Amino acid sequence: NWPTREEKLKFCIKLHGSRYKSDTEALYSLLVEHIGTVGCGSNLIIKHKRFKEGRSCYLELKSHFHNQAYKQNLATTANKSLAELKYYGDRRNFTLETYYDIISKNFNMLDMAGTAHLLTEEQKIIKFEAGLKEEKAISYSITSKSIWDSLSENNQTFDSYYNTFSSFMNKHNTLVQGNQRRIQ
Repeated sequence: NWPTREEKLKFCIKLHGSRYKSDTEALYSLLVEHIGTVGCGSNLIIKHKRFKEGRSCYLELKSHFHNQAYKQNLATTANKSLAELKYYGDRRNFTLETYYDIISKNFNMLDMAGTAHLLTEEQKIIKFEAGLKEEKAISYSITSKSIWDSLSENNQTFDSYYNTFSSFMNKHNTLVQGNQRRIQ
């Protein structure tokens, strides 16, 4: 018996044979294709070229690039982007979905930066609300947060908040567009 599924998979994985060799060579080819043999990270690719050890190369690249400085830079970039991001309502090339996508991307970057930079679900909502500048968006955010507060703890996720908020915004936009068509 193993304590976790991950431990079981680690124990049961085969690290030899024709399938393993084929798979590791395919992984190596992908690494060469995306990193190349010149520039940043290429020294690790070249080191494994003779044996085409994709898995070993991948693990070295991961440890090389995901060091503490990398994680700190990732967190700094994400926090800066979150601080500068503003939503003034839907514009030609910037909609609520665009705002959400950028916010989510930055939350993911903070997750990748490590536990020191993780945000709670409530902190994510606070960051989201901080960028809202449109009056209706602020109003719907307050309503959505009230609904979110009444949810059970298991259901209190940033996505549940956003789904409620975006449904209010979409309903508002639909009604406004319908009224504008009737006036014309």
